[in-house]
Amino acid sequence: MTLRSSCRSSLVAIAVLFACGAASGQAYKWVDENGRTHFSDTPPPDRRADRLTIRPQVPEDPQAAARQRGWQTQLQESNVRNAQQQAQQEAAERDRAMMERNCANARGELDVLQRGRVFRTGPNGERQYLEDKDRSAALAAAQDKAARYCR
Repeated sequence: MTLRSSCRSSLVAIAVLFACGAASGQAYKWVDENGRTHFSDTPPPDRRADRLTIRPQVPEDPQAAARQRGWQTQLQESNVRNAQQQAQQEAAERDRAMMERNCANARGELDVLQRGRVFRTGPNGERQYLEDKDRSAALAAAQDKAARYCR
């Protein structure tokens, strides 16, 4: 066995001990007759072992761990924010499109009323021309619509 694979084995053993959390908070280190270093949560019965104490890493600020959120929570919150922003953008786009349609309609109505004599078709199909006072009221209403929708 090469030195590299021996080191790798030792590192794997240490990692396993730390990952398991070494329930007692202790670990033992010893060297066998072949010169290989071993780590275990129990000492070997036939040789001397150095006792290692494993201490969990404590954050400097005890409340830092409580403030720290998991990445799943952050991802969920981000997804909710993105969905809300997208809904707001879609609503704003619908409002803008409706304003454009209303503006085009108001300008068309204004154009018709400004050209000259305006008529409506009556129930029998005959033309009913607007009188000047009705035409000016319709023109004022069309101008109000244009001012409201065409910004």
